[in-house]
Amino acid sequence: MMQGNHLSEFPGKLLIRELGFRLLRRIGIAFSLPIKERPVRPEESCSNSSGALGIKDDFSRKDKALNTSMENALSPELITSLVTDLPIADTDSLDAMECFDKAKTLINLNKIPEAFAYLNRARAIVHQFPYAMLELRPIAQLYHNAASVAWTYRDIDKAQAFAVTALEADPKLDAPRELLREIESTSTGPDTTKHCYVFYDPDRANLIHREAIRRCLEFTAISGVIGDIFEFGVLAGWTARIFAETMRDCMIMGNLRLYDSFAGLPEYESVVDRESYEIAGRNIWSDKMKFPDDFVKSLGGSLEKHIKDRLSTIIRSERIETHRGFYSESLTTPIKGKAALVHIDCDLYQSTVEVLDALLRDDVFQDGCVLMFDDWNCNRGNPNFGERRAFQEFLDMQNRFTTSQFFTYGFNGAAFILHECMT
Repeated sequence: MMQGNHLSEFPGKLLIRELGFRLLRRIGIAFSLPIKERPVRPEESCSNSSGALGIKDDFSRKDKALNTSMENALSPELITSLVTDLPIADTDSLDAMECFDKAKTLINLNKIPEAFAYLNRARAIVHQFPYAMLELRPIAQLYHNAASVAWTYRDIDKAQAFAVTALEADPKLDAPRELLREIESTSTGPDTTKHCYVFYDPDRANLIHREAIRRCLEFTAISGVIGDIFEFGVLAGWTARIFAETMRDCMIMGNLRLYDSFAGLPEYESVVDRESYEIAGRNIWSDKMKFPDDFVKSLGGSLEKHIKDRLSTIIRSERIETHRGFYSESLTTPIKGKAALVHIDCDLYQSTVEVLDALLRDDVFQDGCVLMFDDWNCNRGNPNFGERRAFQEFLDMQNRFTTSQFFTYGFNGAAFILHECMT
């Protein structure tokens, strides 16, 4: 094909291939980045400075394997292979460099999603692991190019999924963000995840919660606390959105697991709740925090589906779980995996007890896990009620974990770090 040809001259699949070639020629994309004087094992550091580890960011090398990869770039076959549901990397016994080496081998075999999974694991073990960061740049560009092709054909679902995956690989890229904004401009209807329904000053709430969530996620990432982000008490998805955006921008590799009835608060079965200031004294949750049926219907489906769909424009949908049901029901199913952070926004003593008991029962907690209590100072901050009482009872009834307070945020929230007792 001659580069001077007009794109209209290329039909069907040939158009996709030609567009891919032109994009690749323009950016000089490379799948393999050479490393200059790489040590056997770099110092495990949270710094993402490539120069500190003697890494040369050089896109000029054009070896035979690289040219083969470029010739195949953005072909229909490669686009088909660029899944966003990344395979699970077998990394239990590997360190960050070993994960990186596995990824390099897979890149040479053109197994991009598999390589992506290993690179993600490397930068989970060592936050923003420099070698992985460099190798992810061309992968990010590749996914963005695929998103652009999909958007050209108005395949909105693929365009969005590829663009989101590109930002997971490199959140500093501007082009995928611009594409996602363009896609979002075509959507209609409300977005509940953008609205704070319970705070009198939404702008201030946004500042407070963003800083608190970022602070906690930075601690877990830089400390090497690898696990998922759990939220108990989702309401309409406002804080879940902040978690998703912070996970993307700070390169937090865990999944986001959301638990809620999505139908308001349960019955007040505990005498502790019934006699609390918020219920016996003021009955502030007279509507049980339940959205009207007509409002939910206007969302075009269930509330949890709406929330997941909206958050899927931020992080990959495969990384988002929703669990519907009151905790007395939904938490009877064993919870798998480890938590890096647990956000408890349960309002009630009884619900908080059910959450803490289930996470302990299923061995979800780990040393360094952060607990964020959104309603810590409800009931006038009285330790005989609400989340304060539930957490103290949790600490008293088991001898595996102790805690230290991390910080407080706003007028109502508090964060704690769990410590596993050493025997």
